[in-house]
Formats: sequence, C-alpha cells, structure tokens
Amino acid sequence: MAVFNRSLLLLTLIGFASCGTGLEEQVSLAEDLRPSTRPLSRWDGTPGGMALIEFLNERTTTEEVLDDEIALDARAAGNIIAHRDGGDGEFNTTDDDLFDSIAELDRVRWVGPTTIRKMIRFIDNMERIPEYDETLGTWDGVRFTVDQAQATLRFTNNASEWVLDHELDLDRRAVRSILENRPVGTIAHLASLYYVGKGALKTLRKAAEDERN
Repeated sequence: MAVFNRSLLLLTLIGFASCGTGLEEQVSLAEDLRPSTRPLSRWDGTPGGMALIEFLNERTTTEEVLDDEIALDARAAGNIIAHRDGGDGEFNTTDDDLFDSIAELDRVRWVGPTTIRKMIRFIDNMERIPEYDETLGTWDGVRFTVDQAQATLRFTNNASEWVLDHELDLDRRAVRSILENRPVGTIAHLASLYYVGKGALKTLRKAAEDERN
C-alpha cells in the first residue's frame, strides 16, 4: 500500500507540473532542446535570419532584452549571450564568439525553432528585416540585395542544365551540385554548394538580372 501511495503522489505532482507549464509550452521546449547538427538552418540567408544575426551581435542586445522584452526562456536568453560574449562574460573582447549563422544559434542549449521564431517576430516588429533593394548579405565577396537574391534563386532553380553548363559556362562540378540540390532555398545554401564560389555567384546574379531586364 505504501508503494502505491508514493506512486500516486508522484503522478499527482507530475500532473500539477504539467498543468502549470502548459502542453504547448512543454512541446516547444522539447523542440528547442533537440540538438541541431545541420550546417545550415532554413532561416540562414533569409532576410529574417540575416537581420536576427545582426541583432544578436550588437552590444545593445543584452540578456535583459532577450528575457524581458522578447520574453524568451531565461535559460535560452542567458545561453545566447554567454555564447556571444565568451568566457569572460564581456562584450567586444578577444574571446567573443559572435554568431555567424542561425545554425550556430540553433545549437545553443535551450534555443530552437520556437525561440528563433519569437526573436524574428520581435525584430520584424522593429522593422529591421531588409526588403527589396536593401542589402541582404555578402557571400564569398558577392553582395546581394533582397531582390537580387530572390531573382538569382528563381533563375538558378529553373535554368536548364544546358544553360548552366554551356551558356553560363559554370564549372561542371558546380552545375552538378546545383542540379542535385534544387530547389535551392537561400543564397547561403547556394554558396555552400560544392564548387559554387565567387565566380559562380556573380555569374548567376548577372544572369538573373539580365533575365529580368
């Protein structure tokens, strides 16, 4: 009987804890605790993802901002800033580890899709996400605006093998890599492909601009 009572008490306590946390929040936290091993996140290279990286690498983005203003889980907020500021806990010192990608952010403990979506919504409300002819980012020394990136991806995903190989004269290995990975979702993804570097990016960007004109 004593064993039964202890088991019943344990189940009761678990039930109270579940009610207090909320099923949706538990699922979100479980999702955010799942480790990410992907070299790129689906947000990498997107306007929202690029703006979020810039936001997190600024001095004015503190643990208090993430915790109080964005209402992240306190553990996620603390871990993000701890990762960025390095071992000494001070920003803009030699041991800083600024974020280079959303995939890197996603690997921080207690950070995952739910946390990332919440931060992107916050900076979207701040009107910090680039649009149209605003700079999206630079990959392998090649700058893309939002419009250029969208046009380049559209062209890259629709161009035939003949166009990529013969008309644009891309390296055959780059052509094969593009064809095997289509649809390519972002410029970050495109730039990460085998043998797609500065020359290929410039060629694809120009071809997309020529097609629009």
